[in-house]
Amino acid sequence: HRVESALLPPEGQTLNLGSGIALSPDGRSVAFVTLDESGQRQLWVQDLSNSAAVKIDAARGVSYPFWSPDSRHLGFFTRGMMKRVPANGGPSQDIAQVNDARSGTWGEDSKIVYSPNYRDGLLIVDAGGGDPEVLTEIDLERREISHRYPIFLPDGDHVLFLAQTAEGGSQKDESRVEVISIATRERAAVLNANSSIAYSPSGHLLYWHGGSLMVTEFDPESLRLTGDPYPIAEDV
Repeated sequence: HRVESALLPPEGQTLNLGSGIALSPDGRSVAFVTLDESGQRQLWVQDLSNSAAVKIDAARGVSYPFWSPDSRHLGFFTRGMMKRVPANGGPSQDIAQVNDARSGTWGEDSKIVYSPNYRDGLLIVDAGGGDPEVLTEIDLERREISHRYPIFLPDGDHVLFLAQTAEGGSQKDESRVEVISIATRERAAVLNANSSIAYSPSGHLLYWHGGSLMVTEFDPESLRLTGDPYPIAEDV
């Protein structure tokens, strides 16, 4: 069954969900971005058992927040830098330089896979900082223009991501969700979509298609779909 509830912006703020929203791995908190009255992007964390959201003061001009596996820290992008900050507040720490990033994902082995530029492949770097390594390269033969929205799978080795060939809604869009192994660098197609992706521990993938939030069964071991997609929310 489906349970629906509302996430309201704090007073004086406007939700800016295009800059990202992230549910913590323990399912207890949501990180989201708002615009204040001056147009500045702010990062907030809301405990789902508490009605009051808490602003993360060390994060300003933020986009695409993502959680550490233990739900104790947040990664985010701001002003040409990927940073991390404790989820309950505190000073932020620089991790790596970026340009116009498109999301990141934090693995169990303290590795972060991220999209450093909206027209580039994926990089991987230690969550404590250091020199990034190239994980994926744009496939020009497939007319790819961007790799973005990476998501670690439970094994800590495979990462789902969007291999985009066109902007959303374009004709002749051949974008697809793919999976790559960090260990072997082998890539494989998973489904045709031009969307960010969420993986559920129940064995499902969630993604956007044609104005609806879709769900489909997915086996994280075989890396294959095991059911047909169906909508769980419309007008998204």
